[in-house]
Amino acid sequence: MSRAGGIPLGLGRRAAAAAPRAFTVLEVLIAVVVSSAFLAGLLAAFVQVLQGADRAGAVMRAIANGRTALDAMGKEIKQANYFPGQFYFQGINNFNQPLNSDGKPYGDGIDNDQDGKVDEERPDALDDDVDWAVEDDRHAVITGSIRERAAFVGQADLGDAHVDQDVVFGGDLIQFVRYADPTDPTEDDVEIAFYLGTYEERDHVLLKRTRTPPAGPGVVETLAPLAEGVLGFNALYWQPNGPQHYWHEFWDSNGPQTLLPPKLRLPAAVDLTVYMYADDRPIERYRPGEPCRVETVSTVATIEQVIQDVRYPRP
Repeated sequence: MSRAGGIPLGLGRRAAAAAPRAFTVLEVLIAVVVSSAFLAGLLAAFVQVLQGADRAGAVMRAIANGRTALDAMGKEIKQANYFPGQFYFQGINNFNQPLNSDGKPYGDGIDNDQDGKVDEERPDALDDDVDWAVEDDRHAVITGSIRERAAFVGQADLGDAHVDQDVVFGGDLIQFVRYADPTDPTEDDVEIAFYLGTYEERDHVLLKRTRTPPAGPGVVETLAPLAEGVLGFNALYWQPNGPQHYWHEFWDSNGPQTLLPPKLRLPAAVDLTVYMYADDRPIERYRPGEPCRVETVSTVATIEQVIQDVRYPRP
């Protein structure tokens, strides 16, 4: 058997065959490209998950903040009251309506009712853009032939599809006096107001202002934020007087609408709606009128003294 350098030739061939083969530059490049594509896919999926979580979080926060603000307002409005010669409840429509840089009202910039137009309705419980149809009726059956809002079955009204669904933001003002019990000399009258404004240099804040007593010397005024990121605040008032019982955009306890029988000075209920900024962008980057995600949160607060009044009309 011949030898090469003292190593049998057969053994040399076997050792050479058993040695690992090095990767070529092309193989390394292909491996890098495949790995990069795989990692890029994972990264994109991870980013989408994070973005989805951010959006979901923004929506949940907006709804929770809106609900908290409405609960606080509802509790106060329920206690609005009146006595002989003592009544004050005022609802001003668009007292401080939000405007864009061109000085025009705006909404969320999205065609919510898919009729080819954007933000074309006023939040007035009416079918302003005349796109309501019978199939949009949402008067749910409660039991048997009893329906929710039975008097408006077959008519467009608040809560139906295509009614107040694609609206401009409002900036309403509600202010009223909660009168102290005349038999209790330790209590004071309190004036309460709700409106959109600026608080500590932050815009889009829903505010509560209280004045105790409402006027005169010694008035103590406090201002507190109820919610931030509120792009619009709208209120409607249920008319308990006269033959036409429906929602009104304004209320004045000294106004002509209270002259019709039974001459109740306060509305029976107030529909409260806030339009909450729910986009995942910081609100500081938002420009009024730009398309953005908005969550609409609503509630109805009844004024207990009105609906318990024997003069209040019932079906």
